Amino acid sequence: MAKRKIPYGKIVEGFGHCFGAFGRNCEDCPYEDYNEDDPFGDAPAWCHDRLVKDIKRWGDELAGFCHCEDCYCYHPDRDENEDFRFVEDPKDGFCSLWRAMMGANEFCSRGSRND
Repeated sequence: MAKRKIPYGKIVEGFGHCFGAFGRNCEDCPYEDYNEDDPFGDAPAWCHDRLVKDIKRWGDELAGFCHCEDCYCYHPDRDENEDFRFVEDPKDGFCSLWRAMMGANEFCSRGSRND
């Protein structure tokens, strides 16, 4: 079964509605659909629980990101033509995934690591 993609835009918009500068504003919130209709207005805020759950999942995904120099697709000993080069202190290197030169301290868009 395919893993459900996290709706980043929905999370950011929901975060603004729940934790915005002026308090909670549920009007037009994308997570409002998770709440139950209650004629007395006493329903629990399931939308808030769902938002926090999605935020935690998003944070777990972002925890895997690294700098290019720590990624296995980064090759400091190659140039933009994939030819070997000798550099004592490389500030950039070849990314075998994007097939481009990347700076050592840039964030890897793939989020991989050597380990």
